[in-house]
Amino acid sequence: TAEYLLSLVLPSKVVGMDKIDFTHGPAVFVCNHMEIYGPLITALHLPFPVRTWIIHSMLDRTIIEQQLQGGVDKVCRIFPEGIRKKIPRLISPMMLWIMTSIENIPVYRGSTYEVMKTMRATVEAMECYDNILIFPENSGAQGEDGVYKTEGISAFFSGFSKIGSSYYKATGKHTIFYPMYADRKKHRIFIGDGIEFDPSHKSADEKCRIVNYLHDTMEELSKN
Repeated sequence: TAEYLLSLVLPSKVVGMDKIDFTHGPAVFVCNHMEIYGPLITALHLPFPVRTWIIHSMLDRTIIEQQLQGGVDKVCRIFPEGIRKKIPRLISPMMLWIMTSIENIPVYRGSTYEVMKTMRATVEAMECYDNILIFPENSGAQGEDGVYKTEGISAFFSGFSKIGSSYYKATGKHTIFYPMYADRKKHRIFIGDGIEFDPSHKSADEKCRIVNYLHDTMEELSKN
């Protein structure tokens, strides 16, 4: 199948599975983006099912081609520009098929209604014991250049941390967030120790605690 062939072309090994406590309930995994590499490599190689937050525009073939172009230009520099521009057009249909074949949760930014819709869908998925996978890097943050980092971690959008309080309100259970780093050079997906949502903390303080821990730990994982 196309998925099997891609897994051979883009190999990766998951490191740190022993750090995950699935007996606790569904978990939220937070991973680096690295353009389309992060979503693609996790879809191909994670050995457990997840429901993935995907920006709705990433389900557009044109956007996928744009995301692929940067990586192709870096990896295939020996080829003429004309050939480099054709490669994303050839492989984008396969990428789109994989992205739409996983059970994703579309994410819309800017609309409060759509944000709440995403959060409700996430909590409902977790109530069915589905794990969640999120790519929270903000390539448009101050100091960034609009392109996801190929090494290290960009600044985060922090809204995903609200999953902890939303799931707790719905179920009375504590979400564990796990940091994850997809390393293109080492062909590894590194998983770090989780951090558990604590409802006794003030909302703003808990958001900072969770987001800062995940970001800092992912930075450390990137240096493995």
